Amino acid sequence: MAKKTSKKAARRRAAKRDRLIRRYGVYGVLLAVCLVCVALIPVMNRPLDRAAEWTPAQGAIALDEAPVPETPAPTPEPTPIPEDTGLTAAEALSLDADAETEAVDYGDPEFADFGDGDDPVDEEVPDGPVTLTITAAGDCTLGGCLKHDTYKVFRKYVDENGLDYFLKNVKGVFEADDLTIVNLEGPLTDVGTMTTKSGICFRGEPEWTAILTGASVELCNYANNHNMDMGQEGFDRTLQALDDAQLGYCVYDKVYHTTVKGVRITALGFDKWTNKQDEVVAAVQRERADCDLLIVNFHWGREMHYEAMKDQKTMGHAIIDAGADLVIGTHPHVFGGVELYNGKYIAYSLGNFCFGGNTVPSDQRTMIFQQQFTFENGQLTDGGINIIPCLVSGDPKRNDFQPYILEAKEGTALLKKIASYSINMGDTRWMPGSYPEQIGLIPATAPAVQTAQPAATAASQDVVPTFIPAVSQEAAAAQEAVPTFIPTATAKLTEADIIPADQVFTEEDGFDVETFPQTAPAATEEPLNGLGQRPLTAAETSALQEQIYNDQMTKDWQ
Repeated sequence: MAKKTSKKAARRRAAKRDRLIRRYGVYGVLLAVCLVCVALIPVMNRPLDRAAEWTPAQGAIALDEAPVPETPAPTPEPTPIPEDTGLTAAEALSLDADAETEAVDYGDPEFADFGDGDDPVDEEVPDGPVTLTITAAGDCTLGGCLKHDTYKVFRKYVDENGLDYFLKNVKGVFEADDLTIVNLEGPLTDVGTMTTKSGICFRGEPEWTAILTGASVELCNYANNHNMDMGQEGFDRTLQALDDAQLGYCVYDKVYHTTVKGVRITALGFDKWTNKQDEVVAAVQRERADCDLLIVNFHWGREMHYEAMKDQKTMGHAIIDAGADLVIGTHPHVFGGVELYNGKYIAYSLGNFCFGGNTVPSDQRTMIFQQQFTFENGQLTDGGINIIPCLVSGDPKRNDFQPYILEAKEGTALLKKIASYSINMGDTRWMPGSYPEQIGLIPATAPAVQTAQPAATAASQDVVPTFIPAVSQEAAAAQEAVPTFIPTATAKLTEADIIPADQVFTEEDGFDVETFPQTAPAATEEPLNGLGQRPLTAAETSALQEQIYNDQMTKDWQ
């Protein structure tokens, strides 16, 4: 019995020994494989002979069909490197590659980039002069008022005409420049709650950003009194829609940065209800050091006022003194004047542009403002301005939300009106190919800086603004050749031409004819203007809307 037990124990010991041998054998094989892999790493990382033969002078190599020479190519001369760097060509190329692939830390507070579709990059300014053209247009309400049913009117135009319809008449101007800016007057959101107590609450759909991107608009100022019409949720959703469309924006502390042709451009956006003068000046001074061109958008002024108010002038001058190169103003819903202050321009009000907030605007006149800048050796010089007179609608009887450029006769009249509200514009510099040049108000060979007419001559002729020279005989002869982008004349709008919206749009269109243009509030609410419950006429609607706007929007910022 003891002998049998001893044999079993021996077999168990032998089996255990065999298991240990197999186990350690496997471990040994794995260890050997690892050692071989480690030994092969330097061999595997050795550059291929083909790659060693490539130099920057040979250009890029296509990865799918890389050239493989049949015979060894001669060793090329090393790329010259300045003696004071102490770097070889290979080291320099390695540094360049590292610089190109280095990630940008967007969490760094020094980067305050918001709303531009391009990553912030430092581009080297090209040798020689660089010319940039900046274009600015006024209030764009892509949608309308929910309470007044102008939203439904605008939506009808979207459904029937598509998104390319609205800005197709000015798309050519916007495409020809380097940066186009508009004021986005109202949220583009499918969420949020109406918050405006005055009865004006604008809203459009997020996908309507394509109206702007499709017409080559690159930047929206969103600092205005309607950006919170759908609450914080609607505000945030609008910024998301702009980001999704890769459409830039500036609003308060969200600063727009981009680089065009090697020129660093910064744009700021403020409004008079949110921003005090000292914080605006501080923001301009802070951004000035990190850009070549600084643009400030400001939503200010008084509704339906053509002339700049004292507080606008004070703020505009302070912004220029702080370092801004151009100030663009919006909000009054009518055009305003332009001021040349310390060599910089302030466009006080650009008026409405593609404005869905009013179906029968009392004044359809508006303008596109342009300025050309020239950069050379780090210095900025004024390349001239351009004022393109427009109407917000191609239909004199109602707003079709499709702004267009005026022909020569009506355009001259609007330029004269703009000049009457402008300040210090006697030495205006006009950019080449400007609207006044194209319609013959100034000769094509005019000097860069125009000379103002004597006061007596201007008064006696009463033909053109003081900052547009008298028409020469050659320019007058050329006036017949009107540029193709300027349409034929449109009949002048009179009060008799206005057709109330409830006669144009029907209930079949989804239009609530009982509440538009405007009815007084229910008896439980405070009456507006004492006009009772009846539907208002077009003239009464316009007057009431202006009163509402004025009550809401004329608060001083100081």
